Amino acid sequence: MADGTSAILKAIVIGDSGCGKTWLITSFLGGDINSKQNTIGIEFSSRSYDVDGKAVKVQFWDTAGQEKFRVVINQFYRRANAIACVYDVTKYESFKNIQKWYDEAQQFIDNQYVVMLIGNKIDLSSKREVPLEEGEAYARQKGFFFMETSAKQNKNVEIAFQKLIEESCRQVRRTKAERRRKEIGNVVSDVIQIGSKNGKKKRCCPIS
Repeated sequence: MADGTSAILKAIVIGDSGCGKTWLITSFLGGDINSKQNTIGIEFSSRSYDVDGKAVKVQFWDTAGQEKFRVVINQFYRRANAIACVYDVTKYESFKNIQKWYDEAQQFIDNQYVVMLIGNKIDLSSKREVPLEEGEAYARQKGFFFMETSAKQNKNVEIAFQKLIEESCRQVRRTKAERRRKEIGNVVSDVIQIGSKNGKKKRCCPIS
């Protein structure tokens, strides 16, 4: 991006219906979670953020967890830089389904991306079905970042999304830097080859 403009980061929030995905985004954006209804298809929101002294506009794509909307949302995975995989700590089935959601995302995302695994609704501790240690172990196995949150109490929400955004921005920068290095390397290689061809001396046949 040119100086004076904000880079754009696309973040996809996925997981089963009822896990609190919309509440998490609303809580992070400072909205009223009590006014939010279930997502139908796709909802879009954004927030400007500062990462390492640079302005970033984060686009949040909140995906409905209902099966009937799965085909509709596939196109919105494309060009995502960040994935928040959300499960409900009081519903073990939602935790098991994380792998299904992640596998689906992998089919359509065409960028390098960072994943944050989020176990939501820790305020309902008496109903917990997914142990903290199991979430941590799964995230470690997959190479995901991990955080447990409560959207209702706004606990760890800012920390989770801040980490996801910062790491995703750094991944984007690393990818761009690597691409530039490859482009420069290709140009240098071409110049060397051209110089090598032009530098060849013509050899004359000996006079007998």
